[in-house]
Amino acid sequence: MTVFHVAGRLVTTDIDLGPLVVRADPDRHAMPLPSPGSASERLLFGGVGLVAGAQRRVRCSHARGWYRIALEGVGRFAVAADGSVFTCQELAPEADHALVAEAALGPPLMLALALQGVFCLHASGVAGTGGVLVFLGSSGAGKSTLARQLSEAAGAGWQRVADDLLAVEVDAEGIWALPHLPQPKLTADEQPALTQPGRLPLQAVFVLEPTQAEGACVAVGRLTPTEAVLALASNTVAGRLFDRHLRSRHFEACGDCARRVPVSRLVYPWRPESFAAVDRLIRASLERPQGAGVTGD
Repeated sequence: MTVFHVAGRLVTTDIDLGPLVVRADPDRHAMPLPSPGSASERLLFGGVGLVAGAQRRVRCSHARGWYRIALEGVGRFAVAADGSVFTCQELAPEADHALVAEAALGPPLMLALALQGVFCLHASGVAGTGGVLVFLGSSGAGKSTLARQLSEAAGAGWQRVADDLLAVEVDAEGIWALPHLPQPKLTADEQPALTQPGRLPLQAVFVLEPTQAEGACVAVGRLTPTEAVLALASNTVAGRLFDRHLRSRHFEACGDCARRVPVSRLVYPWRPESFAAVDRLIRASLERPQGAGVTGD
């Protein structure tokens, strides 16, 4: 068993998570592991999800202090109820170690972090002088592209902190982005954790709505509190695996975030030349976060 340091938390596992995760204690002694599943397990989720680059059947249940996750074509995992440990109990015949490691960075790790109070958003993000800007949106909305464009623009002053996954922590001091989380679509050399501190204040959240409508301009408008909570909750990775208690904690964290951080809708033309206008309008919206909205060219 090895202890890894991920998004400000320690997680012990028997799976080699690869070079994207910091090993905190490679010589940790073996820990007690859960017994095989039983008929008393309570089903939390059964359905299909994107795991390790493919749509797979996913089953999650809970019993005897452990969550059990079955991933089609990969194997069966167990996650301790406090999120401190997860293990692969059974490999699928067609699975190799690389596939297991990739899948382990998905639902098992995301659930383990959530159980330790860190919720992971399907989001990109950039950091500036005021904190981290988070970009949410459906697949293909341009989250990664926008974060990359802003971070690469000369003199813009933004640094990418997340490409596809962003860990968030809510405490009495504030809402925090935790950049030290593996980004599956980036190479080892491109990982934001190499250049970012472990914790940064979260400044604002934008829900992206790209458009190809003729004559469309960039616009930013604040979401209602209910819309903001739903946007955060629906973009939380592995949220469908949460039990009732964890789901309650999650919604409380989303509510705190929506009250303390501006959450806005960002409509913009899906054209390369629009990114400069997006940058200007984002900055304008940050200067007057309580306003009804701003519109650009």
